[in-house]
Amino acid sequence: MMKKVLSAIGNVFLNIIAVFFLIIIFVGMILSTPIDFIRYRMSAYYKNTKEKYSWHVTSFSPYYRIYNIIHKHNLPVEYVRNAENPVDRYGYFIYNNSLILPDCCWEYTDEKGWWFFEDDEDGNEIEIHAQSYVDECIEEYNNFSGMNTCNFAYILTNNSDIPENAVTQFKNHRIITYKDDDILSALKAIINCER
Repeated sequence: MMKKVLSAIGNVFLNIIAVFFLIIIFVGMILSTPIDFIRYRMSAYYKNTKEKYSWHVTSFSPYYRIYNIIHKHNLPVEYVRNAENPVDRYGYFIYNNSLILPDCCWEYTDEKGWWFFEDDEDGNEIEIHAQSYVDECIEEYNNFSGMNTCNFAYILTNNSDIPENAVTQFKNHRIITYKDDDILSALKAIINCER
């Protein structure tokens, strides 16, 4: 009997703590939204694209970060906006007729032995073989641009613990890794490397 009472009291106490932390997180997110909105409005991305603000874009969008880095450092990477793309895929980064794909949930597993892309557009996780995903992105860009000039992709990833056999699984594309959000170094590596 005493165990049940103590267990019930413990559950109530844990629920109170969980609710307290959820409230703190919720308030923090609400308070940070105006700061994020102002930061977005002051960015080169907004000034040049006039793209509508989406919640916490400055923290979570790799397209936003890469665009602003390219603009700030005057890198010779072209950005092409496709308004038909969903919000999570803003446009295309092109360098020397090569597509630059931002870090979007790239993963490697020893069991599957290949990369896959998680797309939770509708709340569902969809596994796509990475080579197929890259080829699809190149085809989308070529169809969008009306030219068939792009046939190579640089894949940016913030995962430097990739085994060499995973890197070589892309038949004619190159993986560029970076650490600790050092996207500038990755972009410079793309500009300085030979295919």
